[in-house]
Formats: sequence, C-alpha cells, structure tokens
Amino acid sequence: MSLLDPPFWSFDVQTVDHDDLKETGYTKARWSRVTIDRLQVPDWRHAYADAACMVVAIHGGMPTRVLPRY
Repeated sequence: MSLLDPPFWSFDVQTVDHDDLKETGYTKARWSRVTIDRLQVPDWRHAYADAACMVVAIHGGMPTRVLPRY
C-alpha cells in the first residue's frame, strides 16, 4: 500500500427485497455505503464480497449492485 492509497475500501451497495425483485424489479431498491479497513482486508475482491454480505446481513434482500467509490 502506498501513501497515496486511502486506508479503507469504500463501496455503495444496492439491495432489493426478494419479492420486489420477482414482481416489479427494482422499485424498492435501497442503497447503503460500506467502509472496510484496508489493513484487515487487503484484497479488494474480498472487501467487495464482504461489503455485499454486510449490507444483506443488516437490511436483508439481495445485493444487486456493488460499486466501488474512489
């Protein structure tokens, strides 16, 4: 990690309720922002998956989009 890299990963995660996804699509989508410490999770691929899992554990539903924030 260089001095120019931030000390954390940041992701915006969209989740949708299972029933809403089956019936109407993304009408009740919820966006959440997750920040993960880079020292604990140095690989962005693991941080990406962890962010989706954290949001699902808190809000439920299915993760439909996980977008990195720069």
